[in-house]
Amino acid sequence: MASPAHWGLAKSPRRRGARRCTQRRAPAVDNAANFGGEAMSERAQQADDADATVVLPTPGRKRSAFAPSIERHAAAADLAALGGLNPLVEAANPILAAVPQIRHALRHPDPAGLRARLREQIDGFERSALAAGIPDDQMQTARFALCALLDDSAAATPWGREWASLLAEIQGEDNGGEKFFTLLDEMLAEPQRHVELLEFFYVCLALGFEGRYRSGEGGRQALTQARTRLYEFIEQRQGKKSTELSARWRGAQVRARRVPGALAVWGAASACALLLAGLYFGYSVLLGARSDPVARELARLKLPPPALAAAAPKPVAKPGVVPAAEQLAKSLGGSDVEVSQVPEGTLILLKGDQLFAPGSTRPDAKVQPVIQRVAEALDKVPGAVLVTGHTDDQPIRTARFPSNWELSTERARSVVGLMAADMKDPARLRAEGLADSEPLAPNDSAANRAKNRRVAIILRSGS
Repeated sequence: MASPAHWGLAKSPRRRGARRCTQRRAPAVDNAANFGGEAMSERAQQADDADATVVLPTPGRKRSAFAPSIERHAAAADLAALGGLNPLVEAANPILAAVPQIRHALRHPDPAGLRARLREQIDGFERSALAAGIPDDQMQTARFALCALLDDSAAATPWGREWASLLAEIQGEDNGGEKFFTLLDEMLAEPQRHVELLEFFYVCLALGFEGRYRSGEGGRQALTQARTRLYEFIEQRQGKKSTELSARWRGAQVRARRVPGALAVWGAASACALLLAGLYFGYSVLLGARSDPVARELARLKLPPPALAAAAPKPVAKPGVVPAAEQLAKSLGGSDVEVSQVPEGTLILLKGDQLFAPGSTRPDAKVQPVIQRVAEALDKVPGAVLVTGHTDDQPIRTARFPSNWELSTERARSVVGLMAADMKDPARLRAEGLADSEPLAPNDSAANRAKNRRVAIILRSGS
């Protein structure tokens, strides 16, 4: 294992007296707003108020009599004063508070201005960490992780192409996604020497850092394993904690009342309705199970091409016209997509095993920016667009989706709905579900089944 001096970790053990407290949920305050929180909402126009507090209303919600009192002035507290897992996290809290806003913003009017404000806050983090007595080598390693987290969060957005790397400017590094996990593995080899840095790295992972696991097969599983391993170390070191989310979760004890006899009729009617719903669900599942083989065979039927009296002459390419496949591949360069030419036209395949959560029809939030870029690229190329949903051979039997045909169709429609918002002519789009009728690989392993769970987008040629 490389020595700590090789990559800037402290040799001394954990400082005595370092304050420890659990991360507490805090209201969004001016620190987060200074990082571009006002830019995340296109309605925020009053940037002159440096002490403005962002409040999320909850209409109609009534305050519980058992809840603790909350003073109004607490909303204006500085996030750094609220503490963290350790002094490193405490010093970085103002920057960490802005990460979720950056990661989930589909648009930003001034990425350069946001980056400049973050650069100033990183300088403030350095001063705060050194003032708290944190060794310089530990501060530099934490600063590396902080810059990598900010670059990774910006890269996950549609406007990330306009982002200049903070890590390259401050640390002189250009491969933060790989080195982050290399440092993490080295620290886990001697965890007792690097407790505070391990806690800091865990906060970065909890805020969504992905690095080298952003795309590719098995990336989500490997990232989950790394996060779980780090969490188990921190939990073991801190001792067993209460599993209750709140100490005041229990409601008031109310004596049960007798149900009046008149409600017996309503109870019987409800039971009958429940029985009918169960029968409907059962017959729907049975119908789906019996119709799946027939639908699969119908999907495999291919009609022979019509006979032509004479072969049509091959179209002559017009000078200066770029083929659709080449144009789309150039427009989507760097995206997590694969562009190829097929007999039906140009095929755009969304890569990765994390397009949809199991049983869900809504694309993952991390994939939605990729779908948006595909829609913008297709909007510049004429032709009809067919979006096909595909599943593995694992059957699904629910009231909403009696079979994989309904599930794949709904997933294709969900992608069409996202693309339609970024295309001038949504009528070009059409959704179709093919279930497991066109697998890319045999459904004999988890890896192959992940390949078969996909969404394909075909730009029809000659349409």
